[in-house]
Amino acid sequence: MFVYHGTTKNDASLIECNGFNNYQDKILEATRMVNDLGYGVYTYCDDDDSLWNPKENAERYARAYRNKRSNKFCVLQISIEDSPEITYLDFDAPENLAKMEKIRKSLMYRARQLLESLKDSGAKRRNNIDGVLIELAFHGRTLKDVDYVIKKTFTDFNHGEISNFPNGRELVIRNTTTIKKIHAV
Repeated sequence: MFVYHGTTKNDASLIECNGFNNYQDKILEATRMVNDLGYGVYTYCDDDDSLWNPKENAERYARAYRNKRSNKFCVLQISIEDSPEITYLDFDAPENLAKMEKIRKSLMYRARQLLESLKDSGAKRRNNIDGVLIELAFHGRTLKDVDYVIKKTFTDFNHGEISNFPNGRELVIRNTTTIKKIHAV
């Protein structure tokens, strides 16, 4: 299975040579804001309806967020394992949406406390507490940790837009040992 990650050309070179760091269990020592779907390597993947091109979304992300003042961005194609042993958490599945609503109700007070202790960043300014809730649920074993988290999402490629309708499907690689190959495209 192929997924796509948008970044700078410099970071892409480093990633191709050294791979990604493993992000599991960062919530315990984290001082920066977690992203919307928890810690991990954020990528775009195919969706079941072929509505969005994942490579184009990774490029749009890199242009919008990793391309400060130049055209020095890059898209990495990442080959990941897709076998019966691989575990997914698909937040588009109705049973997982219901589980997330229960998690929100039970962990919101703790998540808000944790949010206050994190350093200011673009992610924190968006005030999206979902990633904090997800990490607390993984840490407290309310959710079983998985290799990948997947969800249809809306990415603000134009700085300032918000929408209730997704414009891509993201796959977050929580277990970087499932990565088989990385190369620039």
